[in-house]
Amino acid sequence: MNYVWHNGSVYFHGMGSGKKEDLLSQNPPVCFTIYREQGTVTDPVPCHVDTSYMSVMIFGKAEKMSDREEAAEVLQKLVDKYMPKYYSNPLSSTFIERYKSSLDGNAVSVYRITPQGMIAKEN
Repeated sequence: MNYVWHNGSVYFHGMGSGKKEDLLSQNPPVCFTIYREQGTVTDPVPCHVDTSYMSVMIFGKAEKMSDREEAAEVLQKLVDKYMPKYYSNPLSSTFIERYKSSLDGNAVSVYRITPQGMIAKEN
């Protein structure tokens, strides 16, 4: 899932329908985990081999964004993160209104998770 950390919250988007949309509307409390594997830590003893990693778990409530200006800002942050300098013009709220899924024609959904709890771990 593509996500971005912005203004103290995690944001992600989806096509506005489907299993994720149904589940989040019925059960907004979530745990969002971000994991980065650094590599394998070798050892002469096979069972002592380990994985070097960092992870963060964020606990909160997934809220569907209704403000088109804020949704446009978040989608711009996602574009900037995953495709930096690819588009020359920023996204507008008008674009968000017209942007539809090619699968079912539903408008894009943008969700925010504001952390109510957070833990991190590394090995």
